[in-house]
Amino acid sequence: MKLAEKLVYLRKKQGLSQLKLAEMMNVSRQTISRWETGIAVPSAENLKYLGNLYNVSLDYLFNDDVDELEENEKAPEEIEDEIASTSDDGKEHSKKRKTKWVIVLCFLLLAVAIYISVRVGARSKSEQIKGLPNEEVDIVFEDGFDIN
Repeated sequence: MKLAEKLVYLRKKQGLSQLKLAEMMNVSRQTISRWETGIAVPSAENLKYLGNLYNVSLDYLFNDDVDELEENEKAPEEIEDEIASTSDDGKEHSKKRKTKWVIVLCFLLLAVAIYISVRVGARSKSEQIKGLPNEEVDIVFEDGFDIN
């Protein structure tokens, strides 16, 4: 049995809909559908979560030759604790990713602001030079040659 088939089997065995599982994992329903049709493969973090949720080993999920379900020898309380900690890790990872993007955007905005201020400053200086009144200047060279 392939990974995709196992994911469908295990989800249905737990009595979960794709939508409910997606909500539990903080992913879209379409993501679950892609995993179950074999279009995409869950990340290692998501596979760990699914293994804990379904009480199966990652070896069972990955090994196409193993069709029999090998139940883990964990108490239901242990499984729930592992699922909760995995879910918290995913949320923390998501928060870290968002924080990194906010920092990157702040630096980009700062760089744009500095660039604009430099350009505006250079433009205002050149306008000041262009704005000087045109006064006639009498220049006389040392040998008495007059330019005018």
